[in-house]
Amino acid sequence: MIKAEQLKSTGGPERLARYLRQGQPKEVDEHAGHHGPNVSVRTATHNGYEIEIRTTYEITIGGESLEGHMGVGNDGRVHYHPIPNYSSASMVELIASVIDAFPDDYPPVKKRPKRKKKRSFTKTKKHSAHKGGH
Repeated sequence: MIKAEQLKSTGGPERLARYLRQGQPKEVDEHAGHHGPNVSVRTATHNGYEIEIRTTYEITIGGESLEGHMGVGNDGRVHYHPIPNYSSASMVELIASVIDAFPDDYPPVKKRPKRKKKRSFTKTKKHSAHKGGH
């Protein structure tokens, strides 16, 4: 068990709050209200170095651009603002969830019936070895 004196040496709640704030992403939606790619900007400071990570997404579903802000957290999980309580480790999985979450926008695609293959009644010609060679 940690003794009170050991706990005091860790820096207290202010130091913990400062540490936790430094790892929080500062997201900037550079294309808010615009069509085109989504850009998620994350920043952090580590050992005195400023880190900036820009992730750009251009997503289409059925040939149509997906609107709405998407982003990546510092833990690598991706999110889409219209589904605020959901995140995923995979952008593909997230977009599949978008399709499922908005069935009016993405109704099931009707599959075309498979065509029956026509049978060919012509025999395949077997080639005999050439005499005289090439």
